[in-house]
Amino acid sequence: MTATPPYRAAVIGCGYIGSRVEELAPGNVASHAGAYKAATGTELVGVFDADAERAQAAAAHWGTTAFPSLEALLGEAKPQIVSICSPTEFHAAQAEACLKDEAVVAVLAEKPLAVSITEAKSLAALARSLAKPLAVNYSRRFDPGHQQVAREIRDGKLGRIQHVSGWYTKGIRHNGSHMLDLLSWFFGGVASAEVTAVHHWNDQSDDPGIDADIEYSSQGDETGARARIFGCDAAAHNIFELFILGEAGRMRLSEGGHRIERQLVGDDRHNPGYRALGPVEIIQTVMKDSALNAVEDLVAVLAGQRDAPASNAKNACIALELADRLASQAIDLTRPAKAVP
Repeated sequence: MTATPPYRAAVIGCGYIGSRVEELAPGNVASHAGAYKAATGTELVGVFDADAERAQAAAAHWGTTAFPSLEALLGEAKPQIVSICSPTEFHAAQAEACLKDEAVVAVLAEKPLAVSITEAKSLAALARSLAKPLAVNYSRRFDPGHQQVAREIRDGKLGRIQHVSGWYTKGIRHNGSHMLDLLSWFFGGVASAEVTAVHHWNDQSDDPGIDADIEYSSQGDETGARARIFGCDAAAHNIFELFILGEAGRMRLSEGGHRIERQLVGDDRHNPGYRALGPVEIIQTVMKDSALNAVEDLVAVLAGQRDAPASNAKNACIALELADRLASQAIDLTRPAKAVP
C-alpha cells in the first residue's frame, strides 16, 4: 500500500453510529465521523447519506462536505478509508463498491457485515484478493478492558472454564452477533462450536431473540467452554451481560460491557477449610472511544504495525454464520409438531 497518513476518510450513513453518538455522550469518541476527526492519522473529507438533510447536518457539524451519492463521494473526495454505517441491507453493495475503488485502501464496516453469510464471505474474499483491510466494528474487540479479559482467559487466570451465561436484546443477528463474536473470541471459532437453539420467543421478527446452547471444543489455543445465551425483550429494557465461571475465578461483564469485574478463588473467609470466590476486583467501569480505537487500529494496520484489524471480516463471518445456524434451527421451534399416526 502506497498511501501514507493522514489518510483521507469518509463516512457512508450519518445516523447515530455514523455521526451522532457524541450528541448524547459527549467526551466519548464513538461515532465514525468523530473518530476520523479525532484520530491523528486521518482527516474527514466527506460524508454521504440517502437522507440529504441528514448528510448536510453531519457535514456542517463535523466541518466537512456532504455528497449527493456514493459515486460522487468516491469520485470527488477520493477517500482512502471509508466507513459503512448505513442500514445492513446496503452494507454488501456499498462495501464492494468501496473496495473496488482505486483510491480506497481500507474499509471499516458496521456489523453485521452483510445480510447473509454468502454476501459476507464474498466481501471477505474480495478484500483478500485486493489486499485491502476490511475491518468490522465489533467494538469490544477494540476495547482495552475486553482485550484484558481475552488475555486472562487464554493465560488460564480463571482456570478451566466451567460455564458461561449471557443475556442480550435486539435480535440474534444484531446485538446477538456481538455476543456470538465475544464468545468466539474468548473460546474458539465456528469450526469448534456446536450450537443448539432451545427457545425462539419472538417469531414476528425477521431477527428474533433466541435462547441457545453453544459448546466450544478445547483445541489448540482455544480454551473451550459451554455457554447458554438468552435473547431478551428490548421493549422492557436493554441488556448485554456475560458471566464466565472458571475453576479459579469468575468474570462478570455488565452494563453493556462498560463494567468488568473479576473474582478469584481463595480461602473462604466465612467457612475455614473451604475455597470460595474472593473480593470483587474492578477491571473497567466505562468503555470509551470505541470508534476511535477502531480507526486507530486500522491506521496501525495500514502502517504495517499490525497484520490485520483486531476485528475483521474473518471473525465477522464466524459471528454471522453462527447467527444463521441458530436462526435456521429456531424456525423449526415455531413449526407445529407433526401429528403422530
